[in-house]
Amino acid sequence: MNRIAFFGNFFPVYGGVEEVTINLANEFVKSYKVFLITKCPDKRHRNCKKLDPKVCMLSFVFKRSRILNAFRLLLLCKKNRIGLLICQCYTSTLFMILCRVLAVKTVYCRHNTIQKNMPCMSSKNEQRLVKNMIRYSSKAVMLTKNDTEYAINAWHINKNKLCIIPNFVNAVNNSIYDMQSETVVSVGRLDPQKGFDQLIKAFEIISKLCSDWKLEIYGSGPLAGELNKLIKQLSLENKVMLMGNYKDKEEAFSNKAIYVCSSIYEGLGLSLIEAQTYKLPTISYDIASGPSEIIADNVNGILVEPNNIPKLAEAIVRLINNQNERIAMSNSSGLFLNKFSKKEVLCKWNILFKELLK
Repeated sequence: MNRIAFFGNFFPVYGGVEEVTINLANEFVKSYKVFLITKCPDKRHRNCKKLDPKVCMLSFVFKRSRILNAFRLLLLCKKNRIGLLICQCYTSTLFMILCRVLAVKTVYCRHNTIQKNMPCMSSKNEQRLVKNMIRYSSKAVMLTKNDTEYAINAWHINKNKLCIIPNFVNAVNNSIYDMQSETVVSVGRLDPQKGFDQLIKAFEIISKLCSDWKLEIYGSGPLAGELNKLIKQLSLENKVMLMGNYKDKEEAFSNKAIYVCSSIYEGLGLSLIEAQTYKLPTISYDIASGPSEIIADNVNGILVEPNNIPKLAEAIVRLINNQNERIAMSNSSGLFLNKFSKKEVLCKWNILFKELLK
């Protein structure tokens, strides 16, 4: 049986990358021997109950020496006879080169946009790391067409090195749109990337025009204190609620009226797709990568100029005041869902595996 491994910063926190990795590992373990190599230095990852028990967890604690780390990680792969390593985070250029020399195939999965005008790519060191991960991997998996074209045109990456495989979402059966709901919802880690400060400021405008409507934000993270302070400063304590992490997706997405993504940048925007599986109309900033491949403007949602708080508020108020438009967008919510289905995405992964493991 072929052996594959995921390598990443798994489970000190539980976010989008971790959820995607668990979903893939749980599927691949049906056909492969699967390992998760985590940089988490303790046993917190053992508490991940969503992971199939047949997936083998391995800890890899980084030392100070990058050269030593490269050889240690390679030895770990060789010891466990891993034929394909799927990198969900950075490794060193040296490690990627050693893998090529010693016939360990590697796939680099990029979970954020690579476009240099985005905050996650603002430093030259970050750009260099990502370029090297792509260049020296056996194959690089991109989430969107926009980022793939950027890699080809701006970085002159050979198009045969790249493949587009989005994240999949599980289908939701018998979901019914709640036409009477007066709740706007957003989901994500409470950090600067998600732009929740802008969404809260937009809701200050909305609350003056649509007094019965509320905003629920699900997630946890380092900005929880600052966002709570902002809510109090704007006197929105009865309008905007930080809900913490949801117990299940039903809690976050069911019985809601509108889903809003206020992210400054994304790789794809998994929560947007999840919201559409619950038939929610979606509103998002039209950032460089992700939302425009999920939302057809004015069909299943609305795309808004990035970082424009008044325009974001205007789009939300537009849907609040037009129930018929919300219903029409809800009815069109499945427009692109097929390409994010489990069957479609796993088919692309299996084609990639057959190419690399032959």
